[in-house]
Amino acid sequence: MLQLFRKNMVFNNLLLIPYILIVHSGKFFVNYGQIHLDHSWLTDQLILWSGLSDNAQFYVSLIILFVDALLLNQLVNDHKLNPDGQLFAGLVFIILTGFHPVFSGLTGLLIGSMFYILALRAVSNTYLMKNASLSIFNFGFYSGVATLFYTTYLWLIVLGIFGLIVFRGLSFRELMQMISGLVCVAILLAMFLYVKQLSTIYFADQYASLFSPYPLAMKFGGSGLVSFVIIMILFIAALLQFSVFQIKTHIGAQKVYDFLFWACLISLFAVMFVKIDNIAPLLILIMPLSVLLAVILAKIRNLLLAETLHVFFAILALFLQLQNW
Repeated sequence: MLQLFRKNMVFNNLLLIPYILIVHSGKFFVNYGQIHLDHSWLTDQLILWSGLSDNAQFYVSLIILFVDALLLNQLVNDHKLNPDGQLFAGLVFIILTGFHPVFSGLTGLLIGSMFYILALRAVSNTYLMKNASLSIFNFGFYSGVATLFYTTYLWLIVLGIFGLIVFRGLSFRELMQMISGLVCVAILLAMFLYVKQLSTIYFADQYASLFSPYPLAMKFGGSGLVSFVIIMILFIAALLQFSVFQIKTHIGAQKVYDFLFWACLISLFAVMFVKIDNIAPLLILIMPLSVLLAVILAKIRNLLLAETLHVFFAILALFLQLQNW
């Protein structure tokens, strides 16, 4: 099956649609209901305004997952990160988000994920650009939009600073360009809240009791704990295989790999100090981690072993969705 996703062709990309339906089919057998996350007031209002049923929200979330998978594949192909598995990043992303139903719930976290990946692409594209003002501004703008939907995406500003250091060397002018993108979103939000007289409600929901003074404040159910452990093991495995990403790759790709490692580390750190009652924010870690794991998968020369690992984790994802621990 992996052979179907080694080449970046339209038909192969479309195959991700039935793949999502299979890997995330637990919803068809177990009714989880819709997951609600704190600090996502705007998303709650949009869902309430749209009047979407639980089933409709599930299908919308699958569409967003498909878009995320396509964006991750574009990130890989734009920088030629994985010639031997051009669509593996989207494939791995779909599997990792299948480890727990909370990752595929229609939440502000999931909606903001599209803008998160767009932000990653924007800053990655600045390498060797003579004038990268627009891409740097876009990073700040996308980060701001993602934060509207889920407050924890504020950490993207920290990542943006590291991105500028990795790709261009940090300069005050470009830092201000990045911040100006975020400020534009903040101004538009402030105008909307002022007109609608919703400022108090918005800030009480989005920012009140957001941060935790101690690490790892999230609460685990049985399947949540298993999913967390698996994702952490995969993250450590990618970290230990760092040298794999530096072998026979051009400098531009090496810089993207460095940036994605920073994205993993900073996102994990950000999630640890937020008051949350489930593992949903690990989605922020899953996105860059999917690219790294996809490269490792593509570099396995034993095709039978690679396919076995792929099928094992896909079945494991579906198994975890069917549990009620």
